[in-house]
Amino acid sequence: MMILKCVLPIILITVILCGCSGTQGPPAIEYGEFPFRVVYELNGEMHTIEDTVISSFRGFDNSSPFPFTKPRSWDTSLKSGGTGRIVIFEEENINSALTPERVNEISALVIHFGAGEYYMGDPNGSSLIHGKPHLCYSERYETAPNVTRNEATPLSHIQAEELFGIIITEWSFSEPIKNIFE
Repeated sequence: MMILKCVLPIILITVILCGCSGTQGPPAIEYGEFPFRVVYELNGEMHTIEDTVISSFRGFDNSSPFPFTKPRSWDTSLKSGGTGRIVIFEEENINSALTPERVNEISALVIHFGAGEYYMGDPNGSSLIHGKPHLCYSERYETAPNVTRNEATPLSHIQAEELFGIIITEWSFSEPIKNIFE
């Protein structure tokens, strides 16, 4: 009877570890192109941005800090060659739009066009706050001598208009695909 009590927890632990290894399956669809169009008005002038987000499966990230996990990794870029974000405006040494008493080294309003996980229907990435296309106010400023802080604050279209006078008239991004992960 004593042996059974000791063996049962070991079996249970082994089953839990094997069943929850965190290893993810590869995607059925590994590559996709997702056109988008943004039209906005700034200082009375209309501007149009049209491009295509390209997402492709890179493989599994072996550098995960969590043991037993190898999350899927995606490359994301623009067909035009850009990566990461599209700058609507960028200015140096101006007061922060969110904290006016602070002077930022750099302030920018950018469009983050979305992450590969989002477009490729990866369930492990779709819940990321920054996974979907969004507007973002980016700031860099000093908090002490030789100490620089970078912040990125997602903004609604209404906030972009109220804070910067930018009126988004069209915001159309492709929807994510329905993918299967084996």
